Amino acid sequence: MDEYQLKLNGRVNIPKPLEIGHNWHVSLAGSITKEERSDNNNGTYTVAYKFEPIQVEVLTPKGETIKAKDKRGMSKKLRGRIWAIWSESGSSLSEEEFYDEAMKKIINNCEQLI
Repeated sequence: MDEYQLKLNGRVNIPKPLEIGHNWHVSLAGSITKEERSDNNNGTYTVAYKFEPIQVEVLTPKGETIKAKDKRGMSKKLRGRIWAIWSESGSSLSEEEFYDEAMKKIINNCEQLI
């Protein structure tokens, strides 16, 4: 039987310290950025997925939620949002063509920001 693993990777900055020696509930949202397949030499594989966090929340024992700062730059957030719109739209354009068209529209409408 194949085995599937999730490798957690990356760091985020949080606004408050955490105490060592306690168990913490952590909620993560992020991206799978790599898939690695290894042969187990018995007809099965181990597949490991690399997960990089984007949004992280830590629940304290008192029920307080500590949210980590999103370390992505605005350009990465914009590219991610354009990709989400493209994937939901069913567009006949490729991902890069859609991105280029979206960026042209954003650039041409910058005057409206003022």
